[in-house]
Amino acid sequence: MDSEVQFGYILFILLLLGSCKKQSQTNTYEASTQKHNSKVKEDEAETRILKTSSRIHGITRDIVEDQQGNLWFATFDGMFKYDGHTLTKLLGDRSSNRFFSVLEDHNKNLWFASVGGGVYYGDGASFQNFTTKDGLASDRVLAIYEDSNKVIWFGTETGISRYDGEAFQNFFSEKGRQANDVSTIVEDKTGRMWFGSRNGIRIYNGMSMIDFENANNESFGNVRYLYKDSKGDIWIGGLEGLWRYHGNAIVNYSKDPVGYILEDKHQNIWVSRNKGYHKG
Repeated sequence: MDSEVQFGYILFILLLLGSCKKQSQTNTYEASTQKHNSKVKEDEAETRILKTSSRIHGITRDIVEDQQGNLWFATFDGMFKYDGHTLTKLLGDRSSNRFFSVLEDHNKNLWFASVGGGVYYGDGASFQNFTTKDGLASDRVLAIYEDSNKVIWFGTETGISRYDGEAFQNFFSEKGRQANDVSTIVEDKTGRMWFGSRNGIRIYNGMSMIDFENANNESFGNVRYLYKDSKGDIWIGGLEGLWRYHGNAIVNYSKDPVGYILEDKHQNIWVSRNKGYHKG
């Protein structure tokens, strides 16, 4: 193998969440101490901080760090921003939606994918809402991706939407509901767009959609995550295991279900799976 493939529970995500919570508590204490040292009563400082703080109670589906160092959390409890000092819940009354994905685009604008409320787009302070009324394929959006041409793609529960900044273009599969339930998107090194659904993978070459199959001409079934590594190889994770496609061959590394894939700075590949830890 070109790099080590490491299998195990995705503990670093849990550690990240824990460290964020710990950092939030630490920064709150430091801010209080600084105000206390400035002859402001500690209890008054703590009260002011808590008034602008929030807590995440629901499942967290995505975490993104923007170019300013803020962390954005897409959760089943709404959208949250952590600026290094305060965790703030966003979008007011609209925050009751479940959120699945976050994207910061090339203009530093933020996109939030929600299940039930469509897509929210804005500069971090104010947002507008795109729904089926604006041309979106569905208001139940699971994934957001920006391609190399600055086009935004959305994976929804009923199809794929492409947004060029002016209008939406939608793609639907004739294979039925599961094939249109798209939860992961990636662009390969040739510019083709890959879409993973509960019924396999479809690839858009700029002209048409084609089905992508494994070496045995079989569908990949329920695909949970698509990932492009630093070499440009595409990793496929789902209920049928872990695969890698590197231009002209498909290699299988595990038959155990895989839900998440990430490459570290040493070019090791980490995945979440349901059976322990393996290094190979």
